[in-house]
Amino acid sequence: MRSVRHVIEKCIWAGATVVLAANAVLAQESRGTARTGEAAASLPPRHQIPADAMRAYDKGRYAAGQGNGQQAITYFREALAIDPHFAGAHNDLGAVYLTRGELSQAVEQFQKTIELAPQHRLALSNLSIALIRMKRYREAGEIARRTLELEPGQTRAHLILAAALLVQTGDTGEALAHLERASAEIPKAHLLAAGVLAKAGRCREAADHLEEYLRVAAPQDTERSRAKAWLVELRQQPSR
Repeated sequence: MRSVRHVIEKCIWAGATVVLAANAVLAQESRGTARTGEAAASLPPRHQIPADAMRAYDKGRYAAGQGNGQQAITYFREALAIDPHFAGAHNDLGAVYLTRGELSQAVEQFQKTIELAPQHRLALSNLSIALIRMKRYREAGEIARRTLELEPGQTRAHLILAAALLVQTGDTGEALAHLERASAEIPKAHLLAAGVLAKAGRCREAADHLEEYLRVAAPQDTERSRAKAWLVELRQQPSR
């Protein structure tokens, strides 16, 4: 049977690899006033972003989009040297660090974003990913709950909260409910659900999740062959 922690790590990594893509909504950052893709009410009112900071930020976003993380870091830091209260630049800098696996630096930047904009949904979501990759499960779960209060349909937050619950409290009922929500966009959530159900002896339901994973996962997904073998194994087990 697959280790629950192994599948958690696979699922969280899948979520983390789309961080920069998710942050593409920051392209809607308003010119002249900080909005960082969030509702105006969640941000410091009328914070004026200097034009030089915005130009550096735009260069950073372009570099990040081209996969040039080091150059993106340089430009985002340039923007922040001009305007330390530029929430969007803190968040995007954290996103680059997160994709590079520099988790402590990522956490620092997401926390700074949230200090400036407590309801910044992207920063909250990104922070929860960084925390859970650091195995700081309790904090990750707390941040995921905050994210879901603001954005109930945020599938990454559902996945992270489920993982935190499984590790911290063993609350499989609530965890499975969150995995169901997460699986709508993150196929590997089906693998984690299958692990939880199989451990409880609910092999038929576990097999159903594996079948759904195999139905929706990309053909090149590296877990497909393992899932097929696991499915055969589960089909031979009696359900309790």
